[in-house]
Amino acid sequence: MTKESIEKIIDSKRLPKDELDRFWDNLWGFFPATIFLLAGLGPLMSSKTTMTTQSILVVLSVGILVFAYTLYAKLTERNLKVVKTGLSRNENESLIKLISKEENWKRQTNRKYFLSFNFPFFKFHYGFKLTLIPTDHGILINPRNRGTVQARMPYQLGIETIKQRAIENTIKHYAKKGI
Repeated sequence: MTKESIEKIIDSKRLPKDELDRFWDNLWGFFPATIFLLAGLGPLMSSKTTMTTQSILVVLSVGILVFAYTLYAKLTERNLKVVKTGLSRNENESLIKLISKEENWKRQTNRKYFLSFNFPFFKFHYGFKLTLIPTDHGILINPRNRGTVQARMPYQLGIETIKQRAIENTIKHYAKKGI
């Protein structure tokens, strides 16, 4: 990855496509959402159903919401979030290396100003790919669900939000402590 491509990522605050964006993995990740949607459409299209109109609308609404959330999560999963540290770019890179060593994060890539780690979902199960990009005054972060099988849903029902907040708090804690 070149310095120019990293600067482009920083300017757009969006990661480029990578190994987590394979078409078939993502297609199978939409399978549960599609099942929910079809479960709602089936009784609506059938002339012979024992479900009431209200029940059909509830099931259809849940199907639409699950499918819409899956689509939204997929479209926004590569967005980067800024964690303000007040440190220079080099200090932020040193901070990332210190945190990763102290927190036992398994490094996946180690390029100048672009670091990614396998981050545990549970102990010994690397369920997230954590990308950290140091900038002046902050660190851009992005945790993405890796999935455990070929089908990779772009979310884990809020667990990624909890992990992201924990990472943000860890970065802020170490930044306050100093390098």
